Amino acid sequence: MYQVTNRRKLRHRRRSRFWLGFTIVFLVIVGVAIWQFLHALHQKPVIVQSKPHVTKLSYAGKTKHYNMGDFAIDIPNTWQLMPSPQYGYKSFTWATTEKADNLSIEIFEDNLPTNFAPNKVLVISGSGDHVEISGQVSDNCINFTPNENPAPGYQGVPAKWQNVNFLCNRATATRDVIATASTDGINFVRLTKTDTTAHKFLFTFNSNQISADYTPFYNALTSFTMN
Repeated sequence: MYQVTNRRKLRHRRRSRFWLGFTIVFLVIVGVAIWQFLHALHQKPVIVQSKPHVTKLSYAGKTKHYNMGDFAIDIPNTWQLMPSPQYGYKSFTWATTEKADNLSIEIFEDNLPTNFAPNKVLVISGSGDHVEISGQVSDNCINFTPNENPAPGYQGVPAKWQNVNFLCNRATATRDVIATASTDGINFVRLTKTDTTAHKFLFTFNSNQISADYTPFYNALTSFTMN
């Protein structure tokens, strides 16, 4: 009788210890879950801004070759060559036929607008009869140009991008007006024809798009060559 009683007590103790251990583990798990929940409630929300979606178009095989006398250039074949101005600067302009796009490339030759002031700039250099691009189009120059008055006789504010001088139009912020800049001088780059004749050029790109695609401008510049 004594042994049976002791066995019952032993089994009872084991069951009690098991349920006690189970209860402790359960309470620990519940406590950890509650702590994590409360901790998550007090965390600051992390806002991740999605990257803007900019469609890049490939113009390979979709360009038209133009021979403009002193130079040749490739322009997207959906663009149209506009009539050259009869007076003023000697320039050549190509523009999109779709009004919604409203893109244009203009090239000034020799008779250049010395006071032309863009709000973005692309540094280039002349390498004989063609153009070499240095880097990419800059940010709007109002972000890195002091708020100064225009220089006498000029429309823009003296500025620098990649240690190259240009004139910044601080008044234009809603659309892209891009011009090339070089170490040759403000608003021109010097190129040489095969007969060693030198000419000065200014290349510009205009866009009213919110997220402009500069691919046609890059492609046009890299295709540009003197005849």
